[in-house]
Amino acid sequence: SHALYGVATGSTAYNNVAVGHNPLKVIPSGNLNTAMGTSSGTATTSGVRNVFIGASAAASNLAGSYNTVLGALGSDNYGTFNNNTSGSYNTAMGNGALARNISGDSNVALGPGSLYYNTQNANTAVGRSALFNNTTGSVNCAVGFNALGTTSTANYLTAVGHSALVNSTGQRNTGLGYKGGSQITSGAYNTFVGSQSGGGANLITGQDNIGLGSWHDGTIEAPLGSLSTGNRNSGIGNGAIRSQTTANYNTAVGYAAGADCRGYSNAYFGYVA
Repeated sequence: SHALYGVATGSTAYNNVAVGHNPLKVIPSGNLNTAMGTSSGTATTSGVRNVFIGASAAASNLAGSYNTVLGALGSDNYGTFNNNTSGSYNTAMGNGALARNISGDSNVALGPGSLYYNTQNANTAVGRSALFNNTTGSVNCAVGFNALGTTSTANYLTAVGHSALVNSTGQRNTGLGYKGGSQITSGAYNTFVGSQSGGGANLITGQDNIGLGSWHDGTIEAPLGSLSTGNRNSGIGNGAIRSQTTANYNTAVGYAAGADCRGYSNAYFGYVA
């Protein structure tokens, strides 16, 4: 099986466990590692306290430590955590999770393809293809299939739900719900909560908007359902400020409140106010 193939001659490594063909193949000084599967952790030299399970899991890891990896080589020949060399304190589970991470630390990727292109730190992705295209973004959290799926450089984003904030390039946005905030592009500091809230017909580049409510039965859009460049609007309730596109500083609370609002600095409170 060639387990711990190169541990002889001069090695100071201890308490490592390797099961399969060529796992932990050459490990001169790393300690307390566990590798199961063909070529898992095969390049590890000085990493400590890692757990690698699956064919080619963390195959390039050299000095990364305290990583937990579960997954096998994908059809694109990138395995789970396959490119990592020095990143530490990462958790990757699912084929292709954190596949191209090299030195990023403290990331969590649970699901096939989650954080696939990641190179940075402190990101959390749960679900297939969550944060798939993230490259240089940090401190993001994505939960759900394709959540933050095309985001590559943005920071401090929170997306929970299928395709939530899938197009966001702006910073510090929050989208909760099916396609929550999915139309936000360069807009920043926006919060949308509810099914398709922030997922209307227009791309959103505005800032500091709040939408709380859901798309309803094909006739009542989610709050701020037509928003594009408007800033500092708050719509709470299904259909609130639903026709707003570019105006600013409006507040509407209630079902369809301010539905046809066009101006600035207006306040609407109540059912169809």
